Amino acid sequence: MTALADLIAADDIVCGFRAGDVGSGGAELLQRALGRRGYSSEDTERITAALLAREREVSTVCGEVLALPHARDAKIGEFVAGLGVNAQGVIEGNRILRVVVAFVSPEGDRSGHLALLASLARLSRDSRTIDAIAVAADPQAVVEILRQHDR
Repeated sequence: MTALADLIAADDIVCGFRAGDVGSGGAELLQRALGRRGYSSEDTERITAALLAREREVSTVCGEVLALPHARDAKIGEFVAGLGVNAQGVIEGNRILRVVVAFVSPEGDRSGHLALLASLARLSRDSRTIDAIAVAADPQAVVEILRQHDR
């Protein structure tokens, strides 16, 4: 199973994150994660454009507290994710939405993509874990909370 704790490192997490909307926030988080892994600007632009198009098509807010802007891409061979958290709300004017998980998955790994979405949907229903992530002191603390949740 594809678990968020296996995909994300502390450098992929932004505590105190705030964006104007889910799409632009997701694009910002994913750009950071892709850049950290050495993806080209061409790859990053293509993937973030797909994420933005997907978010415009249908909102990815899950359970009011978690947003999951994402895309699939035929040219990448791995899952890449970025995470933004803020106890005061990750989107301007919305104090309820406190966690954004932006990710891209390989086009050919549909089962992994669906497994990750299912795992994140379960996370959205775990208010204790969401609360802990939202108020975490630093990115490494978020990683540890995610690891505990995935056990």
